[in-house]
Formats: sequence, structure tokens, C-alpha cells
Amino acid sequence: MSLPMYYYLAITAIYILMSWSIYLPYRAGQLHFLTVANMAISAYFAAYAALHWHWPFVVIFLLGTLLGALLGFIISLAIGDAPCFAVVIVGFTFIYITKTVIENTEALGGPLGIFSIPKILEDVKDHRTFMLILSYAMVLLVGILIHRFENSKMGRAASAVFIDKNLATSFGINTKKIGITFQTAASALGGMS
Repeated sequence: MSLPMYYYLAITAIYILMSWSIYLPYRAGQLHFLTVANMAISAYFAAYAALHWHWPFVVIFLLGTLLGALLGFIISLAIGDAPCFAVVIVGFTFIYITKTVIENTEALGGPLGIFSIPKILEDVKDHRTFMLILSYAMVLLVGILIHRFENSKMGRAASAVFIDKNLATSFGINTKKIGITFQTAASALGGMS
């Protein structure tokens, strides 16, 4: 497989996961762009841990996903039931803060980023194949989970919140809990991406 085709397929998988990370909170009426900042934070954490601490891939992958979820959870405690516009502003603010910190931190490569990240498998062809299989396995897994969510009690609750937050609250739906859950899940997806 050619390098451009590999990048095309790999980036497509990442974009699908990131699109779903934006979709989940939107399902409950919130545009949550914090996932973009979480993706950058988790990616730089993973690259730094692999390059400087020589941690194994599985550990880095899991910790990157958990780091994204943790950041999303902490911030969602404040904006779990905030209006959509406030959630958008918080997300964009974190994107620009993250971008500024990364670009001005020499340990993270400054504006050029981190280079020479070790491959998971020594052979380049095997490494690319493994990464594509893993990426699309994650796309498949997340797709199945989202499909199951759409047909669940929580999915119906999210539909009610999306249509009318006050009406959903009168039905006994905890809108803050829904917001926290979806924002945390979306941030975990951002970290995974």
C-alpha cells in the first residue's frame, strides 16, 4: 500500500471517530468541541510517553483514552447542562489554549511537533497494516456502541433533551447527568482518536 493511501485511510478513520465524538453531545443538544483539544492533549501525551518514557503501545492507547475522558468529565461537571452556546465557547477556548501551550512548549517540539515516534512493529508495512486494522476496529466498535445507544433508554432521553430541555426535565430526565455522560464519552473518543 502506498504512503498516501495509508494516510488517507488512517485519517479517514480518525475523522469518523472525531465526527462521532462531536455527534454524541449534539444528540443531547450541545456542540461540544472540547474533544478536539482532548485529541491533541492525548496525542501529544502518547507521543511523549512513547518517545521519552518508552511505554508500550497498549498502555499509551488506554491512558490516552482515559486522559481524554478524565479531562472531559472534569470540565463537564461545570458545563454538563449549560446552554449550547456556552458549551461551544468553552470548547473553542480549550482548543486555543491547548494549541498555544503545545506550540510554545519545547518539550513537545514547539510549533513543529514531535518527530521520530517509534513504530509499534519494526517492519513499516506491518506497522501500517496494524494501525489500519486497529483504527477500523475502533470505528466498528464505536459504531456498534452508538447504534446500541440510539436504541436505548438513554438515547430516547437524549432525543427528549434535544427537542425540549424543559419538557425533558419535567419527564424526570436529569439533563446535567445526560450532558456529563455524553461529554465524557465524547472526550474519551477524542482521546482515542
